[in-house]
Amino acid sequence: MFPIPHLLCITGLIAQQPSVSAPDEAFVLRSANGAYEIEFGALMQVNFLAYPGGAAGRASETDLRRMRLELAGRFDEIWRFSLEPNFAADGVELEEAWIGAELPFDALLMLGRMKEPFGMEEMTPRKRQDFPEYSMLNRWSPAEDHGVTLHGEAADGQLWYGLAAYNGSGGEETNNDKDFAARLAWRPLGAPEPDGAQPFLQFAANATWGEADEDLDGAELFHDARQAFADFESGARLDGTRTRLGADLSWLSGPNAMMAEAIHITEEAAGGAGAGEVATSGWLVSATRVLTGESRGWKGVHPRQPLGRGDGSGAWQLAARWVEMRFDEAWVDYGMLAPSEFTGAVRSLDVGINWYATRAASWKLHLVRVFYGDEITVGGAATDGETILLLQFQLAF
Repeated sequence: MFPIPHLLCITGLIAQQPSVSAPDEAFVLRSANGAYEIEFGALMQVNFLAYPGGAAGRASETDLRRMRLELAGRFDEIWRFSLEPNFAADGVELEEAWIGAELPFDALLMLGRMKEPFGMEEMTPRKRQDFPEYSMLNRWSPAEDHGVTLHGEAADGQLWYGLAAYNGSGGEETNNDKDFAARLAWRPLGAPEPDGAQPFLQFAANATWGEADEDLDGAELFHDARQAFADFESGARLDGTRTRLGADLSWLSGPNAMMAEAIHITEEAAGGAGAGEVATSGWLVSATRVLTGESRGWKGVHPRQPLGRGDGSGAWQLAARWVEMRFDEAWVDYGMLAPSEFTGAVRSLDVGINWYATRAASWKLHLVRVFYGDEITVGGAATDGETILLLQFQLAF
């Protein structure tokens, strides 16, 4: 819980001589002496999904994907906090909530609920993604969880590291064990510039290890348009050791960007027909180019001439991504997935154009083609692939 005395102290200092600024992505309220600071942000995303030519068992839909408020701050110069509630149709979800301390060796220690240090795509803030939806790989990466995380930089920003211990369930603990995560990134050209003024190159490797105890009955597997193509059978569960290994590459240079990521997961699981170790692996590669010449910086694309300012028309970006996931046949052998819904591989191609009208408002229009390695049953009909049109409106600061 955030300390009430500190909150009153912050309010009092700000009330005496307030300093208000509006940087690129947030509004900041700062005390006169700079020791206390509160930052406000928000993220809203609305998705429109359609199936050109129709698809059995699928329907076009409009979805409020996110309505999230962000409150972060600093007090007594070294203490930090973050709170991010997400307002969903079925209630309020807590994305992040942590308190932390800035350590003297360029590190931050956090306790609470936060993202774990694993995976390029998962660790990139949602508001800075080039695609309307995360890739299929994202389902296999750990997201926000309760625990403790330490991350920092060394060698003038050329090295970044992260270490964490967390529940491993995404929420309440389901066993007596903790999961552990570690990530190390090498940045030969130095730390990234927020506006992309200098080229940036990063190589990273990460891993998690822990014990999973999770009921998968009714859980779904999604492809890149966040549509389910398989449901886990009754009695399916994770029950034992789970290990994730991953590596990724990021390159940013002016209006161009390229990213790649690979992941391999082994986990002990059980179903109605047996139990044992199952494996899943996948990789992705993406490339983008800003057609209007702005840099694709670490914090996304910021138009030089925003819409509404003189003759400004915003910034335009082309984006393409290829993703492939491979699944072990043990998922079927152990009775966790039905044979009619199992495919050894799922591949997808996402191509689209993004319009950044202003720093806060953007539209993304993407066509996603999904290829199933084996013919499966989706919505009661056999298919070896499907095509989805995605349109997303995002408002973020």
